Amino acid sequence: MPSYIEFRHSQTGEKLITHLMDPRVIASVEQTSLAGRPAVAAIDEWASRELPPLTDTEKQHAGRLMRDVLAPRGWRVSRSNRVSGGRFFSSGAIYERQTHQSGAPIARSPLKSAAEQGDEVVARLAAVRTGNAGTVDDFLAERRREARAERDA
Repeated sequence: MPSYIEFRHSQTGEKLITHLMDPRVIASVEQTSLAGRPAVAAIDEWASRELPPLTDTEKQHAGRLMRDVLAPRGWRVSRSNRVSGGRFFSSGAIYERQTHQSGAPIARSPLKSAAEQGDEVVARLAAVRTGNAGTVDDFLAERRREARAERDA
């Protein structure tokens, strides 16, 4: 059985991280969570097409990667439940938005857009994946430079 770190650095883990770093996927996962369904239900169809069969332990590691995406965005595990009609995942954690005592949602930064918060998640996951100790801003600046160079080429 691979450890979480071994799974994260495996070809399958890398593919899953790359998919989870897409801001559109993050938005879909958040919508699924708001609907009270397991977060992995948002990626179930993609996983059934794109990932090889995983052991139960590897599926748990995939869930931990999901937590790494959602926790910095103000979500916490509420409970778990079956994935209705799941092709790949049979169950998963249901997340709920953390709230202040006032009832207002806790956001990573109330002044940042969802896309900017998504960029931070992307940067954090990439830093974990590469072992890079640079800051989020360093990573984002590098990615923007690469995108400009690619666009200008």
